[in-house]
Amino acid sequence: MSFKVNEDLPGQGQFFCTPCSRHFINSEAYAVHCRSRPHKRRLKDVAQEQYTQAEADLGAGRTKEVLPSASEARAAAAAAADAAMDM
Repeated sequence: MSFKVNEDLPGQGQFFCTPCSRHFINSEAYAVHCRSRPHKRRLKDVAQEQYTQAEADLGAGRTKEVLPSASEARAAAAAAADAAMDM
């Protein structure tokens, strides 16, 4: 993978580990990092399915209540009133 040259970053921004969000000064340092235990742990974490916000809300006990629109509520109330008068 090739990146834009950025002189402010280590290795001019060419040696970047995406899962770990780290820059390295050369390809050798990057290769050593790829064999390291923290990098392997991070790869395992990234490979797991991530939670969505909806799943987090359900886990916290928050649900989304779907309410009818005001016009539907008025129509239902009018229908109930008419049904009560007919009896």
